[in-house]
Amino acid sequence: MIRKIYNEFHSCNMLGVTVEHNGYQGGDSGHGGYVKINIKDLGGTNMTCKLKMGDKVLVDAKCYDDFDSIELSVFGSTERATLVDALKMVIKELEHAKHLESGGKEIFLDLSKDEEFDGKLNLDTGIIGAGNY
Repeated sequence: MIRKIYNEFHSCNMLGVTVEHNGYQGGDSGHGGYVKINIKDLGGTNMTCKLKMGDKVLVDAKCYDDFDSIELSVFGSTERATLVDALKMVIKELEHAKHLESGGKEIFLDLSKDEEFDGKLNLDTGIIGAGNY
């Protein structure tokens, strides 16, 4: 069964978002499972799209000039699951940023350093990791 939902989101800009999928099919793309996400500019949306291979930019397009929607498709059940996990991470970060904009304290975890995370938060600096708490 294919499920397709669409909704519009209006603010100073307007987006139309479509999600289409056929549920978990088990296994890789050969089993037929897919997820398709389409984000369409309905007015006033400033967005760009880059397709990259490593550091090389293959396509660099700007909304209004080159395109009016972005579509992402993944095929296979594990690809579906990792996409869901990735989108949860994006939502969590953007909701956290909204909290900061309304006066919350920033918490910073530097993942570029090869240090063990001790699970503690320095309330003075907002930094998670080793140090005085």
